[in-house]
Amino acid sequence: MKCRQYMFVFTTLLLLPPISVTAQGTDYEFRGIPASIEEFDMGFDLKGKWTGQVDLQTVTQGAYLGVNNNPFAYWQRAHIRPWIQYHQSKTTMLAASVSWMKRYSVPPLGNKRGDEVRLTLMGNFTQPTSWGSFYEQVRGEIKNNKSDGSNDWTHTPRLRFRLGQNFNVRESHQQKLLVYEEIVAKYKEHSKGFDILRFFGGYSYTKNAKWAITAGFILQFQLNRNNTNVDVYFGPSVAMRYHFGKSKHPQPPPDPDID
Repeated sequence: MKCRQYMFVFTTLLLLPPISVTAQGTDYEFRGIPASIEEFDMGFDLKGKWTGQVDLQTVTQGAYLGVNNNPFAYWQRAHIRPWIQYHQSKTTMLAASVSWMKRYSVPPLGNKRGDEVRLTLMGNFTQPTSWGSFYEQVRGEIKNNKSDGSNDWTHTPRLRFRLGQNFNVRESHQQKLLVYEEIVAKYKEHSKGFDILRFFGGYSYTKNAKWAITAGFILQFQLNRNNTNVDVYFGPSVAMRYHFGKSKHPQPPPDPDID
């Protein structure tokens, strides 16, 4: 019962940003953008409680609904994200990453090509339950961006909170239903603190100790850079993980880790 109450309270907190926007009387426009996410993760054990992982991710998108409804029309980004992970216990994992992202131009939306170097610290805390597991994830990160043709870098600190639920479906191949909710806040001059509100639901299948795959649907509300519109990204996602060697530490099912 306490777990359900916690889920309700946290989900309510996630919905506060859009609710507060309405309460303030701001005339926001919500515009749909079809998109897709593809991710391949490669994990490996290091020494003792340490493991590593390298994530390769691509994101595609269309334009606004009614302009281009094809979620594969434009490349949005390619992201290479290596992780160093420390498994403090079977339920607590700490991680750090220095990743690189290439952003591509999307002319209908005015998005320009550019590069990003991101520094991330993350904590993942899992509570096993009779129906599966429940977890919280906290991230602190700094996005360092530079547009093509510019010598100036911008630096944007962000804080991310995720609440996830993994529901057991069948013991065979560890089949699960995965759900998570995530809110992202940022600090940037001349911009509002709210950045992203994200929801994901999917199905995970573990073939064996090395291979696991998750397919699902993602819905993301992101405050546009003009601070008056909200871009609503939605579409399919697939995340796959391969582990080299025999894993000595429990790993959560792969999920799309967009943005």
